[in-house]
Order: sequence, then structure tokens, then C-alpha cells
Amino acid sequence: IIPRETVATLMRICKAKGTRPIRWRSSPTHVEFSTPNMLLTVRLVDGSFPPWRHVVPDRNASKTVVHCGGSELRDVIERTKPVWAKAAPRLEFFIHPEKGRLVLVAAGHKNKTTCRVELDVAIRGGKLRTSFNPQYILAALAAIGGTQVELGLLDAMSPVRMCDVDDPDGVTAVVMPQRLVVMPQRL
Repeated sequence: IIPRETVATLMRICKAKGTRPIRWRSSPTHVEFSTPNMLLTVRLVDGSFPPWRHVVPDRNASKTVVHCGGSELRDVIERTKPVWAKAAPRLEFFIHPEKGRLVLVAAGHKNKTTCRVELDVAIRGGKLRTSFNPQYILAALAAIGGTQVELGLLDAMSPVRMCDVDDPDGVTAVVMPQRLVVMPQRL
């Protein structure tokens, strides 16, 4: 396993103007990265990656599937940011298949301020209410980058599987939900 700090350093080197291709070689305990004017030798972290595929929900196991525009979802989450930015970030998702709507509700400090936005989406499955940290959803949307995003949910407390509708085998993001706290609002 390559340390996170090394990956961050390599990203900065790659983004630097005029950077040549980086060559690398490894041994069982170290990895070496080099350019014509730089040499970086790093000790590898002992261990191996856990079986991460066990964490990613199966695409076919989703009971509720939402298809929506990636930029539209990003825009409505950003619109709620003034409410949740200073509080503990939480954004509740109310999925209404009969209306074809995803309702997002953000709560401010001590639920004194709320913001509600709606988004027309395609929904397959049942009605569902869950809650996420909006920063994690925004990070997932940035990583996926697709025009149409799929959110696959099993239930309110299971992780959401997010991917590009047009490239379901491409980037997949998994976001864990937050425990629901009852908010004083009727929907």
C-alpha cells in the first residue's frame, strides 16, 4: 500500500508545469518514483487492501433506483449549502416514486432554519427517506462526472451506490447514510 501523503505529492508533481513522465519501480518493501530531476523513495505500508468489493452494494440488489442529472443534483445540493454549511452537514433525501420527485431538505443549527428543494427524477422502486452528509454526495458526484447519475438504495440505512448511468462499470461511489433525526417539517 502506498502512503496517502506520497500519492498527494505525486499528484502535485504531475500537475506541475513541464513535468516529465514519472518512472517507477518497486520492491516488496519500497517503491521508487523518478523524473530526470527528482527521485522519491518511499517505504510501503505493511498489509494489503481489504476485500473492498464486499462493501460496494450489488447493482441488482437495489430496491429503489433514482436516475437524475448529475449537474442538476449538484446544483440543488449547492443551493442548500448556506443552511447546512455552518451546522453539522446533513441533507435528507425523500424519494417519491409516485410523483417522480426527489425532495432534499437541509436543516440548519438546531433545526431552526430549513431549506427544501425538489428535483424531477426517474425512480424505480418504493418510497424512501434517508439522510447523507452533502459534502460526501458532492465529492461522489465530482468523481463520477457523468451527465446522468444513478443512485441505488436498498433501504434507509444501507449505503447508496452511485455511478454514471451511461457507464455503470466506470467510477462507482459508495456513500454511507447518516442516522435519521426527525425534523419538524411536514412534506
